[in-house]
Amino acid sequence: SMPGSSDNSVFNVLRIMPGIRASGEPSDELYIWGSSPGESRVTLDGMPLFAVQSYNSNISYINPYMSSEVRYKRSILCAGEGSQTGAEVDVISGSNPQPRPVFKAMIGTMSANIFGSIPINDKCFVSMAYRHTLQDIFGGSSFDAYRKENRENSTGEHSGSTGSATTENEVSIEPDYDFQDVNLNVSGTLARNTKYKVSLYGAMDYLDYDFEDTLNTRMNQTSYQGGISAKVNKEWQNGTTSEFSSFLSGLQSRQNGLSPVETHKTDSVFSENVSEFQLKFRQKGLANLKNLSFGGELSLYDVGGSYLDDQLVQPSLFAEKQFAYRGLNLELGLRADIMKSGLNWQPRLMMKYTFLKNFILTTSWGIYDQYLVKDPLRSTDGSYQFHWD
Repeated sequence: SMPGSSDNSVFNVLRIMPGIRASGEPSDELYIWGSSPGESRVTLDGMPLFAVQSYNSNISYINPYMSSEVRYKRSILCAGEGSQTGAEVDVISGSNPQPRPVFKAMIGTMSANIFGSIPINDKCFVSMAYRHTLQDIFGGSSFDAYRKENRENSTGEHSGSTGSATTENEVSIEPDYDFQDVNLNVSGTLARNTKYKVSLYGAMDYLDYDFEDTLNTRMNQTSYQGGISAKVNKEWQNGTTSEFSSFLSGLQSRQNGLSPVETHKTDSVFSENVSEFQLKFRQKGLANLKNLSFGGELSLYDVGGSYLDDQLVQPSLFAEKQFAYRGLNLELGLRADIMKSGLNWQPRLMMKYTFLKNFILTTSWGIYDQYLVKDPLRSTDGSYQFHWD
């Protein structure tokens, strides 16, 4: 149980974690100590989410019914955990088979949310969640940006004039908004200790408003976020495991703005497309070397839109070895990204020391390369916004 909107419960929890920005701020970006915009990443069942907010930042792109576990790692990533210079938040949906069908429903101030889970057999089950915004459910649709009301100012002397009375009109916005998302998961167990999971995700966010004041602006924005991920994990008889995983995730966004002020009329259109595909293999343990882990991955990036069109291919190899001696646990890792410019070597080290039974000292060092980031872009004179690059 957490205070705040139930549609944003994942980020309500995250904001009380060390290093994440204070409660009460919107969730459209994940700002964490030591990282710039876009350097920290949120994933849902392995799929990176490139936008995590909707109308008024009160509805996150993660359905609370699909977040059975949230893992937060800040600047401590092993060699096999990818190319991320900032923090990483992994949201994992439930994958434990349910003995009987489960149905949940919730209506809040912003949206309606339903969830259902059905076992196909004793080794497979399907779960689905769907949300949709509700408008005018409690009456009233205007948003007063400056919280002003019609009132008459008191008279007085100002700049040599006396006895003048002015009236300030109410400044409000009546937005037209629509947000909906859907999650579909299929998970289960095959013969010989083989587990699998397939997750699909899609979201649409639309916002349109007219702002009638001295700015007299109009803006509408439509965003689509979607993806699919799959994972197969095989445990062998000698205790080692092999894992294959893959995902495809992307964001399409288009924003139209008009500011018809006579002295400075601007009409802008900004579109942005970003996607990432990854195929990964990881082996944990090899024969009698239980503490050895190694593998490789292939990542493809694609960004495009009004100001950018580029692609990047990133093959990577990694290996990790763990050592333990009494209260000391040491993990050494090496990652190599095979880029056009050459090999990017990334050694990484993590150490945990347990003393007095109840105290743990943790420290880490490493080199981290990241290839998909956010850069500031000047959309109009004096106006900047971040875009994927």
